[in-house]
Amino acid sequence: MNNCAIVRDLLPLYFDGETTEETSEFIRQHLEECPECREYFEKENRIPHVMESSEADGQYRYSVVAKRIAKRRNENLLLAGAAALAAGLVLGYTAGKTSK
Repeated sequence: MNNCAIVRDLLPLYFDGETTEETSEFIRQHLEECPECREYFEKENRIPHVMESSEADGQYRYSVVAKRIAKRRNENLLLAGAAALAAGLVLGYTAGKTSK
């Protein structure tokens, strides 16, 4: 089995601190021994740090993008709730008129 493929598949979890200590040690050891994976790791590791950097352009920073997504989601939920309430009021009003 190719350890390089395994390590590269696990790197996103490793970046997020989601790997077990045993897996993290396996990845660290492999990166020490494999120049290709070490170069890949350094290249890929730069992306999250640039996105979180206060020096990065604000519209591309991860935290800013995440806040925008959350804001849009909340706006959409609010609009959906308002539409459901309006539909319920209209249906309730028309049902009341037809039953009289």
